[in-house]
Amino acid sequence: MSYVKGSSASKEIVVEQPYELSLKVSNQLPVAGETIKWQGTITPSPGLGAKIGLYAYIPDRWVLVATATVGMEGPTGGIFSGSWTVPHRIEGVKISGSRTMLIARYGDYESNGVGLVVYMPSRISITAPSNVKVGEVFTVSGKLEYEYDSGDWRGLANKVVEIYVDESKVGEVTTGSDGSYSIDMKINEPGVHVLKVVFGGVAGSIATTSSRYAVRATGEVTIPIGAIVVGSLIALGAGYLLVRG
Repeated sequence: MSYVKGSSASKEIVVEQPYELSLKVSNQLPVAGETIKWQGTITPSPGLGAKIGLYAYIPDRWVLVATATVGMEGPTGGIFSGSWTVPHRIEGVKISGSRTMLIARYGDYESNGVGLVVYMPSRISITAPSNVKVGEVFTVSGKLEYEYDSGDWRGLANKVVEIYVDESKVGEVTTGSDGSYSIDMKINEPGVHVLKVVFGGVAGSIATTSSRYAVRATGEVTIPIGAIVVGSLIALGAGYLLVRG
């Protein structure tokens, strides 16, 4: 704390020391329900144990959402850190699917602002046979949903779901009015294959998601001679080889 001597008296006048705060967070694109880390510095240090507040902005006001204490002192000031689980709502105001701002505050002193885009979570299910025949058509289906509010899951309509087999994209399908999807496909090589369905999210609103499912393809597939094949090969006559699953 600084002191200034009075010009006409020997008494000392106390002058409040200004503080400078900085703030940063571990993730500026969190999904509602995710815990993020926040940390910063305060210069000069107000001393170990001093409480720093984390405030989030909702229309017309700042709301205290977390606190931390100065836990150590560095060469330029006190260092504070804490965590905050990002909710769907703050004091009844929905922040998921939109933007908000965070600041750190000590008394009347505030840090820089840090913008957040809070995403609503999503999930996708996948259903398929666990065993299929090589070259035969089977159906992959499921449902795409997003969490509009805490525990309030809703079907996500008219969104593209991409289909992968062993990390190679083989097709895509658009969800129906209730978020369901269905697509027919086939696997042309024997063995265990991993199906993956992927939703790419909605920028600034809904998070990405994916699910995987293992399928075993069995049976026989003919391959023209000249193709490079790894595995057991059995000649079937001029022009073709047979691979058995």
